Amino acid sequence: MSKELTSRTEDYSKWYNDLVVKADLADHSAVRGCMVIKPYGYGIWENMQKALDKMFKDTGHQNAYFPLFIPKSLFEAEGSEIYLKPVTEYVSQDGPVDFYTIIESARRKGHSAFGYRLEHLAEDSSAAFGIQVNPNKSTKIQFNANDKIIVLAEN
Repeated sequence: MSKELTSRTEDYSKWYNDLVVKADLADHSAVRGCMVIKPYGYGIWENMQKALDKMFKDTGHQNAYFPLFIPKSLFEAEGSEIYLKPVTEYVSQDGPVDFYTIIESARRKGHSAFGYRLEHLAEDSSAAFGIQVNPNKSTKIQFNANDKIIVLAEN
């Protein structure tokens, strides 16, 4: 089997794809760049995900899923980018707000909010430098004027 595989040092990506196909873990699909994961391959993925999920949660981190298909516009020079925008662009500091409110405010501006950074924790590595991605949307948060909302936006 090794003689039929691309050399790992020659082309790591092709080697990995060849290995996955030859091991019958996945197969190419009709959608360019996508593969169909077969039952045995999916079982391996589930075990990896379970182990990683436990490690994340044991260290106080949360999982986040991002789109499988990324819009072409994100790869264009004029496309959307990820920004840390001032919280004041989305909500006032009158009192605590839930993340649903921030998502809606961002949506009205044509932005997609998916997290925030609390300025007072920006230097604290044990608190992920104040960054919270995919937060619980119903939990109320009291933001300060220097806090940031993490958004996908065109500018």
